[in-house]
Amino acid sequence: MKATKVNRFDQLITGIKKADRESRKKCNLSINKNTEAFLVTRLSDYLYYKFPTLHYKLEVRPRDILKQLGYLTDEIEKYKDEKDWRINGFLDAVLYYTNTTGREKPAHIIEFKRGKRKVDIQKDCIRLAALVNAAQQSQRKAKKSNRHRLETAYFITTMTHPNGLTEKQVEDPFHTKLEIIDNKIKTCFQEVNFDYRTFRVGPNQVDFEVNNYDVWAAVIEITPQK
Repeated sequence: MKATKVNRFDQLITGIKKADRESRKKCNLSINKNTEAFLVTRLSDYLYYKFPTLHYKLEVRPRDILKQLGYLTDEIEKYKDEKDWRINGFLDAVLYYTNTTGREKPAHIIEFKRGKRKVDIQKDCIRLAALVNAAQQSQRKAKKSNRHRLETAYFITTMTHPNGLTEKQVEDPFHTKLEIIDNKIKTCFQEVNFDYRTFRVGPNQVDFEVNNYDVWAAVIEITPQK
């Protein structure tokens, strides 16, 4: 399967649901109750299986991404004090492709968090937007007309809502939060677009017990402007 924009989005959703089923079977937990590492690892394995042209690495430093994008050490050091960038921290997963000379290039970033607090979602989305923007700046610096391979960052979050809510009832308040985040990102990084999908994953489960809540997930996609 080709790793097109539509295919990636669809397979991320399918992969999250698959990881949730595995979590319930093996750990007696819905995915929102399991560790972030569980979802990141299972989802990365699933994408590797579906897209044979890509491989992945976990716990990647943003400063290493900047280096692969062609930024010099002195340039990278300038970003150390940028709180939004957190270049000495780690990204949950990065998907890479290998070019014809055997050199690997970062292609897609995946970051995961549990919860629906706007402040947490905004913090990670701004960081991802900064990296996507940096990739495009590296293209300009190199005077290349084609788009950089680091073209997409995905932020995934899981959340719980009372049983029986419709997709619209879940999406409307979430959309309001994302509009605020979207405006913030556009203010800081004019070269990125912002898209998302929300979907129900299944009932909230802990140790075989199911309560009156459903687990929902959102996949937020950050891409450069065309």
